[in-house]
Amino acid sequence: MSWTIRNDFADPATVMEIEEQGDRTAAIMAGGYLEDFLAMSVKKLLVDDAKIIDGFFTGMGPLSSFSAKIDMAYLLRLTDDQNRNRMHIIRRIRNDFAHDLSPLTFKSKRVADRCKALFNPDDLRKAVYDAQQSGLGPMGDAKGDPRRIYLNAIRLYVFYLDAGIMIVTRNRSTALRSRRQPT
Repeated sequence: MSWTIRNDFADPATVMEIEEQGDRTAAIMAGGYLEDFLAMSVKKLLVDDAKIIDGFFTGMGPLSSFSAKIDMAYLLRLTDDQNRNRMHIIRRIRNDFAHDLSPLTFKSKRVADRCKALFNPDDLRKAVYDAQQSGLGPMGDAKGDPRRIYLNAIRLYVFYLDAGIMIVTRNRSTALRSRRQPT
């Protein structure tokens, strides 16, 4: 399974561990992977001031929560509203596994229902096609497998965020160049 990699040294080991773990650990780690990628994506678009950025993303900072990072990515146009809503579903699934101490798997009704809400069949076909065309790799048949749906959704949203950074950066550069040109 291919993932968008942020760090050539650490990420392959993280991805392998996600794949090898049981449902609870895989859900928490993969959700954390998306949250970390969201933070990295947002930070790339901010002024490079480590002290202020650190205050925003740590402790009680306004962007310290997974929810706030998802919403900020949307406000910065790194994702659209539909994918923002779906990332919130991923956050809820991750929180279910992190905070519900009862026995829980991807086949548990609440989790499975949330996973099904991540894609409708048409979206899934398009996502698989997009992934294959972009080199993200085969995503496998996720029909009826909530774990695969969850992990594939995270893979896609990390990929889409990476593309969103390129688009927003390109659009900003174009806007800056057009402002500098004499009229």
